[in-house]
Amino acid sequence: WIFMWAFVLIAGAGAGLAVDGQAAVSAVYQRSGEIVLARRLDGRWDRQVLAESGASGAPAMAVDAQGKLRIAYLAADGALVSMTDRDGGWTSAVVDPAAGFLPGASGVAVAVDPSGFAHLAYYRCGAVGGGKCPAGDLVHATDKHGPWETQTLDAAGDVGLRPAIFAAPDGRVHVTYY
Repeated sequence: WIFMWAFVLIAGAGAGLAVDGQAAVSAVYQRSGEIVLARRLDGRWDRQVLAESGASGAPAMAVDAQGKLRIAYLAADGALVSMTDRDGGWTSAVVDPAAGFLPGASGVAVAVDPSGFAHLAYYRCGAVGGGKCPAGDLVHATDKHGPWETQTLDAAGDVGLRPAIFAAPDGRVHVTYY
């Protein structure tokens, strides 16, 4: 095994990273309210603004078996937004209009199951505009059955910060959180 490391300065808040089947690296990050995608193509980084304004916090990203990206981020209005390039161009959908956000928290994680469906684990705060959360919940969302469906996984106290999610080869979804 030979590992080669390259360090790239990304000017923005937090970053989601993904590597597709051809070893192409992609990073998504939030910069001054924009969602920016950086892809390593032909030896150089190509940057594309996916959302012009309204993002808050660090986005998350996963890649499916066809090399298509699934991105999720919290918007400044408190909505959880999903983006994908599955159909050839970028499309977005509101997953949870009242997810809220907690400034400085890593509140969303993305995984894609073997069938190509996205799974999000996120911290539903409900506070909009930078307010303090009285108590947050850990929530799972998926587009497995068409439109986005959400399910609260844990609501005991203030839970769900810094979630991580993994879709196993057998289709089971695993979530960890703080």
